[in-house]
Amino acid sequence: MNTPTILLIGAGVMAEPYLDAAVRNGVRIALVETRERLEALTSRYPIHDQETLPSSEIGQDTGWIRSALALADRLAAAGVPWGCLAFSEPHVIAASLVQDLHRLPGPGTRASMSSRNKALQRTQLDNVVAQPTFILAGKVADAEPWLRAHLPAVVKPVDGMGSSGVQRVTTLSDIDELVSTRGGDGPVLCEQYVAGQEYSFEALVIAGQPVLTNLTHKTTQDQVHFVEVAHRVGFESSDPTLAQEAQRTLELVIGRLGIRDSVVSMEFRESGGRAVVMETMVRMPGDHIWEAIARARNVDLYEAHLNLALGRPSACASPFPYQAQPHPVAGRFGTCFLVAPRQGTLRAINWGEWTQSSDLLRHGERISPGTPVRPAESSADRVAYAIVRAADDEQLTAWLRDLLDPARVILNDDDEVKAS
Repeated sequence: MNTPTILLIGAGVMAEPYLDAAVRNGVRIALVETRERLEALTSRYPIHDQETLPSSEIGQDTGWIRSALALADRLAAAGVPWGCLAFSEPHVIAASLVQDLHRLPGPGTRASMSSRNKALQRTQLDNVVAQPTFILAGKVADAEPWLRAHLPAVVKPVDGMGSSGVQRVTTLSDIDELVSTRGGDGPVLCEQYVAGQEYSFEALVIAGQPVLTNLTHKTTQDQVHFVEVAHRVGFESSDPTLAQEAQRTLELVIGRLGIRDSVVSMEFRESGGRAVVMETMVRMPGDHIWEAIARARNVDLYEAHLNLALGRPSACASPFPYQAQPHPVAGRFGTCFLVAPRQGTLRAINWGEWTQSSDLLRHGERISPGTPVRPAESSADRVAYAIVRAADDEQLTAWLRDLLDPARVILNDDDEVKAS
């Protein structure tokens, strides 16, 4: 029996369209996940084989590597065609080791190590693309002299993901407070702050060539922790010149990091018409961006990536199955994330009239009522998400602004606050 199998390392909520694509295409599913997550998935998907790891190890590369190698050895011994995909940042090293060991399609270990280690990535791209001035410090306190000479600056964990641990300092007192509260944190990458609008450029890379590219316009909550709260995909139609600059830059990054077969997301800031690279990841972008792009193009990007991993690459894929519209899809698409206006306890999310709108394509709460919340200092602090469709850029901007109204996040003490 030559039914192909896909080994997916990590399978959070945003990975479920990969599982759906596998089922639709007759591909067997093998998963590496925590026991709790596997129990939730096995009731909904036909899981062919699995390996678990303790919840305490989900943030450690070694736990994923150990479980992934064990499951990969079983699949290889079965003698059937198979491939391997990483879901999120803690999974890319494990997936790449499996891919290289078993000669499967993938980004390559050097590219994956660079995705996982921001300092390694910065060093390799120095003098190749535009990027901030930077240093690597063993701990925050060690970087104090450099930070004082390079204000404003940004401090970020070397192996972090999203906005977790990212912080901007603009004054000497900011540095004093940073050293006082996080002086022992490390290793950290310290960078000169780059002003300018933030974007990302996504692509499916086949044999080192980017196809199915997309420009995403990003909105961050503030310029301190850089928590992303809104994304507008398909922005190349609004700024084709910037999209060309982003593609030129991504091609340089692909060549330098040796990226072979992968989904790639390159985050950058626009400064003087140039794409100044913040970081590049060899995995599906987060924040439901990949789904929004799939909806905008009406192309099943999950199926395309699945086929790439199975050694049958093609820039073509089926129409995206979650909508019955002809390609190309008219309109604009975006995602947004609601955040708490202040510290408190979540009572509810007021979606209001949006629950009756066909322009709200998908939405959900990330935490349950009764959970303590605070103004977002990292991506994990965001309380709910939405994927929306609009007729044009102007309407999409209005839709996102309305959904991000702080009043939609209702806290237990709201009545008392209003009364005072």
